Amino acid sequence: MADADPLSPQMALRFTATLADIRAALQTITTELRRRHAPSALVDDVNIVLGEVMTNIARHGYPYQTGWIDCMLTLHVDGAECRVTDAGVAYDPCQLGKSPSPHRLAEGGYGWALIHALSVGLRYDRQDGQNALRFVIPARAPENGPASG
Repeated sequence: MADADPLSPQMALRFTATLADIRAALQTITTELRRRHAPSALVDDVNIVLGEVMTNIARHGYPYQTGWIDCMLTLHVDGAECRVTDAGVAYDPCQLGKSPSPHRLAEGGYGWALIHALSVGLRYDRQDGQNALRFVIPARAPENGPASG
């Protein structure tokens, strides 16, 4: 289960790499971002990107056993800085999925394209048997409502 530290300037969570615990972690993150008055578009983008990253870890990083995922999120005025770490299989995703080709992708093949489209500064590192993925999810400019006439 995910535990968040609401007093920290950073939101830090550790949970098992199961789809159920990822879902619970995303709910915790959403609740905390809303409590901190993050723009709804940023909350949506954080959910999409972190959901894709963490699901990939659960499915591909721990193919034969369940492991853990650490997620650190720092909310800034211009977006959210993220660091996701795990001890799963080494896998550098930074060059994957930059431009999806629908006829070449199987189910789930759009995940990395979404991650690249919604984040900047994607960096991967592996040290001491741990994967670390860092990125920033920029806040989008608010959309204008319907024109008044």
